[in-house]
Amino acid sequence: MTQPDTTQLQILAAINGAAIISNATSEATTQAIWALWRRVNPYDKNAVAEFIKLAGQLVVSSQKSVATAHAAAQQVQLRALGINRPVLVTVPDDVRGATVTFGRSQPKVHPKQTTVDYTDGGKQEIPKTDALPGKVFERAAETYRYERSIGTDHATANDKAEQRIASIVDNNMILSARLAEQQTLVRVAELDERVIGYRRVIHPELSKGGVCGLCVAAADRVYHVKELKAIHAHCKCTIAPVTTAHDPGFTLNQDDLDKLYAHSTEVAPMETVGGRERKALGTSGKALKRTRYQIVHHDELGPVLTRVPGHPVPYASTRPAA
Repeated sequence: MTQPDTTQLQILAAINGAAIISNATSEATTQAIWALWRRVNPYDKNAVAEFIKLAGQLVVSSQKSVATAHAAAQQVQLRALGINRPVLVTVPDDVRGATVTFGRSQPKVHPKQTTVDYTDGGKQEIPKTDALPGKVFERAAETYRYERSIGTDHATANDKAEQRIASIVDNNMILSARLAEQQTLVRVAELDERVIGYRRVIHPELSKGGVCGLCVAAADRVYHVKELKAIHAHCKCTIAPVTTAHDPGFTLNQDDLDKLYAHSTEVAPMETVGGRERKALGTSGKALKRTRYQIVHHDELGPVLTRVPGHPVPYASTRPAA
């Protein structure tokens, strides 16, 4: 592992702190909205409407907390790199949209009529207003009612509805963080030409299912500050600024990747090739480095990372804490 200096430690603390806040806020908000949902009769329009209002208030408050943390994390990193340009950044209540325009103090999210996918593979066109904060939680009731209509028992239908709630909350936290991070860098770059872009930073410590190859592959390049970070479900990636003199995210990623590769090799099963026994390389560094990804444009989430058809996406995890 590279021995970190004071600057690197400051950047690492800022990045990890913001990621931890996002993760904890998402989980706490999900639990709170689940508690509201469990008191709702999904067939009672008034009860659903009240749930939508309260859930919307909770998620917007949480979005602002996450945005504040991620904007502050970018400022801490920039100061550690010798760039002290305080800027005011806020994010809109509605963080879902097809495109984003950066500028001034708040990014502008441009919603459009979108398509919602359901568990049976069906799709439904919904108007712009249905993607607004709170209104998206109506999808939990719709999911429950649909599942019951096809004969699913109450417990399973409710589980599907709660999964929908968790997904909505997590995606909204990811979108809020993305807007705050990049708006900060865009505004600072307008004031200081040393800021030239950003790099994705992976977080193995927060990725319950392991760091996916999509994130590893996407972290291998530098992006322009206005190039909206592509996300995916349960994405834990944050970003680090890249300047004319520094690329701290490269070093941070390399340290984590070295651990991932070493651990993947260590726990890989044995296989026999050509009569000789050796470690299998299914989730090793070689597999992760070969991962191919593409970016598709989602009507509500913007750019989203997806796998290239026909190419598997390997996962790797660090050794569990003792």
